[in-house]
Amino acid sequence: MYKITGGDGREYGPISIEQLRQWIAEGRANAQTQVLPEGATTWQPLGSLPEFADSGDGVVSPTPLTSETADIAGLAARDYQADIGGSVSRAWEVLKNNLGLLIGGTLLYGLIVIGIALIGAIPLVGILGSIAQLILTGPLVGGLYWLCLNVVRKQPAEVSDIFAGFKRGFGNLIMAHIVPTLITIAFVLPGAIMLGIGIAITSAARHGSHAPQALGIGLACIGGLLLLAAICVAIYIGTCWIFAVPLVVDKQIGFWDAMKLSRAQVRKHWWSVFAFLLVVGLLGTAGILACGIGLIFTGPLAMLAIIHLYEEVFGARAA
Repeated sequence: MYKITGGDGREYGPISIEQLRQWIAEGRANAQTQVLPEGATTWQPLGSLPEFADSGDGVVSPTPLTSETADIAGLAARDYQADIGGSVSRAWEVLKNNLGLLIGGTLLYGLIVIGIALIGAIPLVGILGSIAQLILTGPLVGGLYWLCLNVVRKQPAEVSDIFAGFKRGFGNLIMAHIVPTLITIAFVLPGAIMLGIGIAITSAARHGSHAPQALGIGLACIGGLLLLAAICVAIYIGTCWIFAVPLVVDKQIGFWDAMKLSRAQVRKHWWSVFAFLLVVGLLGTAGILACGIGLIFTGPLAMLAIIHLYEEVFGARAA
């Protein structure tokens, strides 16, 4: 008989070896799952037990994945298909079967985000809200991905899993959110500044100023073209890095390795992944248009669809 610790930190069992093997086959337990065999006094990774390690049960490598131990090259060598219809369909089935859990997690996440935004709107202390938003967004999104991953993999899951990002790569999740944001701003800012200056000069010239109107129009046109090009680049790199956060929280690798690995895989079928994210984005938009209330359904549906694609690219099915 065995006891195991689930991804939610709770104990399950005692269960028989047959039941544990079934949980392994279903993806509810893996090599890193902490196990307490009957009669033992210390918990240990499931993959370290002789009756499971390398025995055909699918439990291998008891060492947790890190930037040093993860087979990043092996993951990058895989190929996949971005099945839009299949991913959305499977996401819908998972959502229907776990409606309360997923909506509860989404609502809790939304309340926290709204609370941080309200703090940011308070005079004098607003800067604290902005700093909190910058720091907490990555770990919170990572936690929401972790909740969806556990549900999709049929592992123990709870609403509190949205806080998993605070202990599963907290610093790397912060960076996985901040670095792409800063890079995007770096691309967009020059064109936006030039466009603004051009519009200001043109407006001043039309109101009787001695400012050269032709210069203003020229700067505005150049700035507009630069801004358009920057937006295209931002869309491209944003699509390439869509899997960075789930890779950090799932594989426990560094943010830069996660960004490179995500980009390497997405580039293989960039247009397919972009079309996939466009459909997912339309689902989210539909929820917003429904007075915002529909977002509590379309939000988790969209995230589950992304997780299903993630599993095709990096999960067991891709292997």
